[in-house]
Amino acid sequence: MAVLRSASGAVGSLAYTGGGDTKLPKERIEVFCEGGVWAIDDFRVLTKVVAGKKSEKRLSGADKGHRNEMKAFLDLVQGTPSWILTFEDCVVSTAATFAVIESLTTGAPVGLRMPAADG
Repeated sequence: MAVLRSASGAVGSLAYTGGGDTKLPKERIEVFCEGGVWAIDDFRVLTKVVAGKKSEKRLSGADKGHRNEMKAFLDLVQGTPSWILTFEDCVVSTAATFAVIESLTTGAPVGLRMPAADG
């Protein structure tokens, strides 16, 4: 389990486990914000609950984005601008991954140390 806290005070948690029951979705993303809850199950169904009202929407053509992510990364490496992925996104994601590994290894919270913007 990893807990990420932003400078604004927002908190996110990430749990990656294979210990669940197979009758539940394999992958679930939940967002809690301003009294509402949004959940995506297996990248196929979006459930929204706001002010006591629940709605569900099937996501057509849903995928996990791997193909687009790799294309955006390769475009970025080749110098082609991408609105999907920026170099800064790659740096922040990698730094967060290293901080999670360090925290899991030491058992202590780790601040995210970002490289200087000018390199």
